[in-house]
Amino acid sequence: MLIRDEDKRELSVVFIISVICFVIFIVTHLYINFHEFGHATACVLFGGNATIEKSDYGWETICYSYGLSETQTLIFLMAGIGVEIFLAFILLLIPLTSPLGAFMVLNVVFNLIRGAYLYDLQQAMVIAPIVAPLLNPIIQLILFISGLLILILSLLYLWWFVKKVDIPYI
Repeated sequence: MLIRDEDKRELSVVFIISVICFVIFIVTHLYINFHEFGHATACVLFGGNATIEKSDYGWETICYSYGLSETQTLIFLMAGIGVEIFLAFILLLIPLTSPLGAFMVLNVVFNLIRGAYLYDLQQAMVIAPIVAPLLNPIIQLILFISGLLILILSLLYLWWFVKKVDIPYI
């Protein structure tokens, strides 16, 4: 039985989408590590020693350092979210991983709404009150809708890319 070229293309697309779903599954489970490694990296860059430990509310990076400045403390507190956003936008730029990047943006917004970043933001507000609007429910709703739009646009981008580019047969 011969397989038509159209069928081979369809199988290739299904395979690529399956790989993307698998990567999303893996990244979802490793997601918290990106956040905590962001904190740990900032701590080490400022001359401290970092440990990542399990706490009552999840994972936590403890920075052992001698007197971080207010700016360094703010960078340390926001480094976890920053790494997540940076990685998400890098993934958004690559056509085949753009849905993964959009998923990560949406995850950042969802974590903001559900309070996963509450500790970091409350500590950061003491140093920089400009962070306070991120705790406003209306701002969070706007960010969530923006995240959904980014996800929809990235799926359309992937669809356009798959239709336009000649995907080799697997």
